[in-house]
Amino acid sequence: YAMKSYDGTASTFSPAHCHIGDMGLQLLAPALQANTPLHGLCLSKCRLTDVKLLRDILTRLTELQNLSLSGNPIGDNGLAMLAQVLTCCKLKHLALDRTELSNTSLPLIVTIISLAKELHSLDISGNAFGPTELAGRDMELALLDVLRRSPHLAHFFVRYEACRREEDPFVMEMHELVTDVDCPLERLILHT
Repeated sequence: YAMKSYDGTASTFSPAHCHIGDMGLQLLAPALQANTPLHGLCLSKCRLTDVKLLRDILTRLTELQNLSLSGNPIGDNGLAMLAQVLTCCKLKHLALDRTELSNTSLPLIVTIISLAKELHSLDISGNAFGPTELAGRDMELALLDVLRRSPHLAHFFVRYEACRREEDPFVMEMHELVTDVDCPLERLILHT
């Protein structure tokens, strides 16, 4: 569906759960790219895999504030292709839940949080983040550090695999982060 603004352009477009796939997105691309004042785009569970096409569309949507890619299998490589455009637009809400991300995407997530200064909420829940080796631990610490230093980000949703235990250092540090009075986060959802 599309919601129109006063000048007749769509302010929000949502074919969510319609399973339009890459072919459907390709057919919609000209209309989406022509509608540059679009503020919201919900592509949840549309079965999208053509990240290059998605990137090309998002590049033109400079006024975009809300983007949901939930439930599309973009994966780590897809996020890498989208990272630059995600940090250049005016996104306030970004949903990347259940998009087949793994620990490999943690550096990109840190970059997106650091550079997307208008980002208010980020959902990366339902992805395959889990216990890591030393290099991954460094990324966990980097993620914690950027969350502490990001006054613009008020809502952060993450899910770590069930093998993470309450006594896991990262889980404990995330809980401490929430109770830190100097932390800008208003809401942190950490599923373990």
